[in-house]
Amino acid sequence: MVVVIVVVVVVVVVALVVVVVVVVVVALVVVVVVVVVVVVIVVVVVVVVVVVVVVVVIVVVVVVVVVVVVVVVIVVVVVVVVVVVVALVVVVVVVLVVVVVVVALVVVVVVVVVVVVVVVAVVALVVVVVIVVVVVVVVVVCSPRLTWRDMQHIVVMTARLVNLKADDWVVNGIGRKGTTLSCVFL
Repeated sequence: MVVVIVVVVVVVVVALVVVVVVVVVVALVVVVVVVVVVVVIVVVVVVVVVVVVVVVVIVVVVVVVVVVVVVVVIVVVVVVVVVVVVALVVVVVVVLVVVVVVVALVVVVVVVVVVVVVVVAVVALVVVVVIVVVVVVVVVVCSPRLTWRDMQHIVVMTARLVNLKADDWVVNGIGRKGTTLSCVFL
């Protein structure tokens, strides 16, 4: 009996270690994804800024050539055009930066939500496994002469039916409802 309890405790500990390792691996993958997304966003911002600077330099060079060639009246018009172009370029850069920051925030939020959902699912699975193991240990300790078939019978007969409106329910040989897959194994 003590050996059974020790084996069950070892199985539970191993299961918990596996769950912790899975959670750590998932967290590391999420961190890598977030880092890659941030790096891509930074590269996009740098490329946009470089393109804008090149456009501004080209516009300024064109304006200087026109100023040298044209009369004073045309110079005033060109200066106004340059100011408008520079203002438009600044507006475009600001809008692009805001869009990139918003996209980065959305990606981070989605990644955090996915991590939370995965962690909650893993914790729920661990809780279910621990409950089943504890029930089996209690039953075996209370009645050490039970066989695995007795345990299977106890589990099947005490199981609660869920999702009774599913299309894949069938009645098995002993009159209990189950899915076609569960009926094959019972």
